[in-house]
Amino acid sequence: MRNSFMCRPVILLLVSLLFTAAGWAEGEPAIDTSKEFPVRIIPDIPAAAEAYYGPDDYHLIVQAQDPDAQKPAGSKRNNALIHIFTDDGKLNRRINDRGQDGCSWFFPDGKRVLWTSTRDRMDMP
Repeated sequence: MRNSFMCRPVILLLVSLLFTAAGWAEGEPAIDTSKEFPVRIIPDIPAAAEAYYGPDDYHLIVQAQDPDAQKPAGSKRNNALIHIFTDDGKLNRRINDRGQDGCSWFFPDGKRVLWTSTRDRMDMP
């Protein structure tokens, strides 16, 4: 009795795996990539958390890890500062020099930027 009780789940598992494998053998359905956005590899950008294109679709504002950033007292994490890059890698301009930056955006005119920072309150976590 116990052996038949143990065999049923094993048999069900094997049958389900068999049908799953048969489905895989038919091949994956074709993926429609016609609506995907293009992928760009931007040279010389450090590890980054968020990045947004400016209104000219050429400049990026990026929250990137920066070894030159001054860390708040007691901070053990890598600090991120705001940089502006061009998507061909020709421009790399750091906007701030200390604190923890984030939430950066271009103004619609593309001439000004907005971001948050702990720059003036280095005691903030």
